[in-house]
Amino acid sequence: MLINNWYVACASSDVTANKPVRLRMLGCSFVLFRTAGGAVSCLADVCPHRGAALGDGEIVGGEVACPYHGWRFGGDGRCTHIPALGPEVTPPKRARIDCYPTQEKYGWIWTFLGDLPEAKRPKIPDLF
Repeated sequence: MLINNWYVACASSDVTANKPVRLRMLGCSFVLFRTAGGAVSCLADVCPHRGAALGDGEIVGGEVACPYHGWRFGGDGRCTHIPALGPEVTPPKRARIDCYPTQEKYGWIWTFLGDLPEAKRPKIPDLF
């Protein structure tokens, strides 16, 4: 895999507010979904609790919910809700998954796969 590059994940129209989208890029599994604000988020497609595929889950309030125990994750990859703990308990900070920067351009969702800080990332190629 060539890291620290932008990759086209899918068409912008493929990602709706109703259902997460599972996909594989460069041998890795990802889930894309629209947050409550309409932005697209790309996360690793695995729940840290029991390893279920988040892409098989559902969207609840702009967050992706695991199909196994209902853990919910925001667009930044942090766990926001664990049903078994109740609504008054804040999930531990270590309950998170990898999040990848995304941008919508030319009608596509672009995902940055790498670890460069934003200021050092290459720009999305100018195709037009």
